[in-house]
Amino acid sequence: MGAGFYYGAILATVLVLLSLVFLMRLEELLIKKSHLHLIYLKVEDTPGKLGAIATLLGKKNISIRKIAIEDRKESEEGYMYLSIGIRIPYAISIAVIVDELKTIRGVKEVTISKS
Repeated sequence: MGAGFYYGAILATVLVLLSLVFLMRLEELLIKKSHLHLIYLKVEDTPGKLGAIATLLGKKNISIRKIAIEDRKESEEGYMYLSIGIRIPYAISIAVIVDELKTIRGVKEVTISKS
């Protein structure tokens, strides 16, 4: 009595679990990518500048995903160019981050690019 419904119930359960796992991963990919940004900075080439930038981002709970010091032929003497890939929390605006980075002594330019 009722033994025939076990197969249908198990199949439905497996399909629901698979769809939940798939949709959860898809949502994570879409949401996380929407808050990835690439920041380009022109900074005075003096000790501690990279640390000051990383400290400011860390205080805002911003995750640094990638960092590179770029070698540019047209670079001015005494400056270095950084590209920093970051993931920002939902509550923080990228404009606020850019404004705060500009307040660091020695940061001359800040531009952003959406990843």
